[in-house]
Amino acid sequence: MTSATPGLSTKDYMYRDLLKRVAAEQARFGSSLQPPGTPEQLESLVQRAAAQLHAKLPAEFLEFLKITNGFDWNGVVIYASETVPIVGHPDRTIAGIVEMNLGYRDDERFEDLLVLGSNGMDLYTYGLDSNEYEVYDEVPHELIDSLPGFDVLMTRALTRSLQ
Repeated sequence: MTSATPGLSTKDYMYRDLLKRVAAEQARFGSSLQPPGTPEQLESLVQRAAAQLHAKLPAEFLEFLKITNGFDWNGVVIYASETVPIVGHPDRTIAGIVEMNLGYRDDERFEDLLVLGSNGMDLYTYGLDSNEYEVYDEVPHELIDSLPGFDVLMTRALTRSLQ
């Protein structure tokens, strides 16, 4: 387990430990996590999210993108700062969060939600007004669970990717 940092409990690092496990699994298959998002990519993302989605991205999500700019493993996808090729698979991409959310906005139920990713059955979301992390059924877009924070949401997603 990662050593504690003042103000953060050990559980605050759980998703990072799971990312290390995913990276180890990917290495077994000659793959790896996505490279970190660059400061330029993240700044551009913040500006595009504000302009096109009228959304302020959660700081925890931006921190995630500083570790890995998007995620695609075993059916779990977390959107990237922009559409990027998947490491080791130049013919495949991870969609950008702004582009994906513009599509979701066709459904008025997603106007105050930011969809961070999915696993093919569930949507991992952040409530722009409520500041809550939630899981929705991909179809018919019904709320499944409210979660206490980003770490718990990512822990759930990454645990699923390791099954």
